[in-house]
Amino acid sequence: MDSKLTKIGQGSGPTVVYSASADKEKAKCSVCKEQVNDGVECEICEHWFHTPCADLSKTTMKALEEDKSLHWYCDGCRKGVVATWKRLKERQDELKEKMGSILKEVEGIEKTQT
Repeated sequence: MDSKLTKIGQGSGPTVVYSASADKEKAKCSVCKEQVNDGVECEICEHWFHTPCADLSKTTMKALEEDKSLHWYCDGCRKGVVATWKRLKERQDELKEKMGSILKEVEGIEKTQT
């Protein structure tokens, strides 16, 4: 294995670390501040975590490595992502309701013109 940090699936899934990095700051675990030789990078804040520090099982890590459609976010970023998704869902529902009202108005106008 190369002595540089290896990223897997950048932009399309989680970034998994397999070996030490020349970039010492980037490759330190955000929890314990030790060098990360095997771990995962949060896709939002780009901080690195050892698998035990992030409380990730071997099964989870294997799934992240194999399925590039999966994404991993640290606890801090996950809270923000969940809140953002909730707001987006609420806004989407509001827009659907407004669109339905507009369609009914258009149908009503069309009926009066025929």
